[in-house]
Amino acid sequence: IYYVKKTYMEKPKISVITAVYNTEKYLAECFDSMLRQTLKEWEFIVVDDGSTDGSPAICDKYAAKDSRIKVIHKANSGLSDSRHVGMDVAKADIIGFIDSDDWIEPDMFETLYNALVDSGADISTCGRYMDYVNKSKVQLPCKGTTIYNRDAALDIILEDKHIYSYVWDKLFRKEVLLERMPSMLYEDYATTFKWISHASKVVAVGRPLYHYRQRQGSILNSSNLQREIDFFSADIARYHYIVEHNLIPERHEFFRNRVLRIGLGAAKKICRSANDKDVIKGNVLKIRDMLIPYLPADSKIFKRKNRRRLRKLMENPDRFIKAMQFTGHFKFEPKHRYFSK
Repeated sequence: IYYVKKTYMEKPKISVITAVYNTEKYLAECFDSMLRQTLKEWEFIVVDDGSTDGSPAICDKYAAKDSRIKVIHKANSGLSDSRHVGMDVAKADIIGFIDSDDWIEPDMFETLYNALVDSGADISTCGRYMDYVNKSKVQLPCKGTTIYNRDAALDIILEDKHIYSYVWDKLFRKEVLLERMPSMLYEDYATTFKWISHASKVVAVGRPLYHYRQRQGSILNSSNLQREIDFFSADIARYHYIVEHNLIPERHEFFRNRVLRIGLGAAKKICRSANDKDVIKGNVLKIRDMLIPYLPADSKIFKRKNRRRLRKLMENPDRFIKAMQFTGHFKFEPKHRYFSK
């Protein structure tokens, strides 16, 4: 059961959804960036997911100022369910998202909306700023404005290059949002590619318009070994989805080998990020068993070093663990982009 703060407005051009959970420190910057949008015909659906800090009061304060803001208070049920609640009440035919600890450029939604309408695409996307405490990095999907057909866009997002699985740097026509997000880490990684598979075209704008705050204490920055297996499991599910739906069949072999590479990487990180020998070995053996159905590795796709490591993992997990821990002392291993926040 949840409470909706009633607002009244005509049908907006876009509905923007944000799920809020104990982010009072960042809400003003997020909400103010929405209020500054040059596109004015929007509704902002704020789903308070049972926050225990000052977030609910801040949400209501902003809703009292602007009738375009709708606040939903509900018991805590997680990010995915909160987004679904917002999607279920959205009035517009085009949907966008913002994370409640991030903020956006003033013309983000006008740019994405115009690109979507002008191109006739079903999804539009833009670049992003990765904002750290003392620096900011720019990631762009392309140069200029580029229109991709369904298969090209799907190939790019599945390879995890240029167009990523974030939902918050995009606008979606509601008719492509056919699948629900699972209640798990990497819910967008497990879902956004499916939404793209329902699109006829995707348009990308080569400008950074979204500010993705990198901070300690958020979901993806919480360190645990299970997240490595969860991400690997999500990649397996992506591969099976494209095979079962016969999507870009000419690329199935590449993405089968990607499953092997992601699993190998997860096993390597587990070896280097835990101290308990039994925990390390148990998780490495679990990954090894998960990899078996996707063997053998294609020598044309899989690098020689990774083929050696994969063989070692399959034939002698103890030697694999020791080798990964030894080389880990001499090489910096960057976190996967989905673990950065």
